[in-house]
Parts: sequence; structure tokens; C-alpha cells
Amino acid sequence: MTGFEPATPSSRTTYATGLRYIPNKAANLNKFLKNILAHAKEKISNNYVGFIYYFEHQFKRQIMKELEKVELSKIGTISTPHKTIANIPIQSVGAKEYTGVIELEPHLTEALEGLEGFSNLILLYHLHLVNGYKLKVKPFMDDKEHGVFATRSPKRPSPIGLSTVELIKIEGNKIWFKGADMLDGTPLIDIKPFFRQVDNRPDAVSGWLDSKDEDLPARHRSDDRFA
Repeated sequence: MTGFEPATPSSRTTYATGLRYIPNKAANLNKFLKNILAHAKEKISNNYVGFIYYFEHQFKRQIMKELEKVELSKIGTISTPHKTIANIPIQSVGAKEYTGVIELEPHLTEALEGLEGFSNLILLYHLHLVNGYKLKVKPFMDDKEHGVFATRSPKRPSPIGLSTVELIKIEGNKIWFKGADMLDGTPLIDIKPFFRQVDNRPDAVSGWLDSKDEDLPARHRSDDRFA
């Protein structure tokens, strides 16, 4: 069975089947599981088929945990009026009336030099309250499932949020901005200036979102689907 090898004491994870998953051959996982299911449906009872489906679910959950880790640094904290995820804007374009404040780590203050000359900023931050991820989701602005990478869902393998906001002012290591659509206490990963010369894409195609009303991102609010 290509993509698997016998478990050994040194293996990080040993499965009940005695097979060891090789992460760099993940493409073989679905084929392997489908073969098990096909055989089970032909040869064994419905109760055992239920066990196989359970095994498939648990196996995929374990594989999801095998993603290679990278290390990012928290450069500051974002304070906003949003204390819970209930009924908050899902995009910064719908959060113009909400002001946020970034408190940068003091020793990074010098890195803000020149940022006051920009009208807009791109904020990258950790979606720190997200628990787990899904490969397919129903996004806030649609009632159909899409692959998570075709959405802005917070249930992502790497839970990183992105917001384009309007700069108000900078004082010391603090930055005030309009368009706060993130939770209070959100860890900040990075700040980038918005360059109209390179960041604007007037002819961009937006997939499934193009079939929706133009103002939907601005007026839509969150619900509990990703709680």
C-alpha cells in the first residue's frame, strides 16, 4: 500500500491498524481510505462499515494535526469594541464606524517611521480564538459550501486574518485606525502600508462573490457558524 509503512517505536504516531502515515505522500490517503470502504461495503456488515467511516474520520483528523509548524512573532495587540464574535462586521469595509487601536511592542516603535504618510494599512493578525479548521465551509456571504481557501472563513489551517483599514493617527507605539472588524485583544502579526499603485485590482474577478450584491460585504454581520 503505497504511502504507508509499518509502525516503529520511533514513529511519532502509531495507528491501531499498524500502519504509519507518511506525510509527504498525502495524496495516497483518500485512495487508501476509499479502497477500505469499497471492500467493507462488499464483504462485511453494516455495523462494521460504520466503524470504517469512524476510522476514516479519526484518521483524517490525525493527518490534519501533522501540518508542519512555523513560528511567527506577535508584534502588538489590537484593541477594538468587539468583545464577542456575535454580530460583528465580517470585513473592514463594513466596519468604518468602528475604531481600533494597535499597541505595538515598545522596542518596535522605530519601525513605524514613515507610516504616517499612508492613508491605509494592511493588518495581518492571529485569529486566536479559532478552534480547529475545516477544508470546506459555508462562508458568511453564501449558503453553499466552498473550499476554505476560496473564502475568508476563520476556520483555516493557518488562522491568519487580514484587514485593510484607514489610518487615523500614530502616537508613540500606538496606532489608531478605522475599520476594526477583529476581536478585542487580537494578536498582531504584521503591518504593511497599502500601495494604491500595486494593491488595487480594478479588473479582479471574485468567483462566487461576483454573483452577490456589491454592498453585501459592507452590510453583512457574523453569526455563530464558526464559533
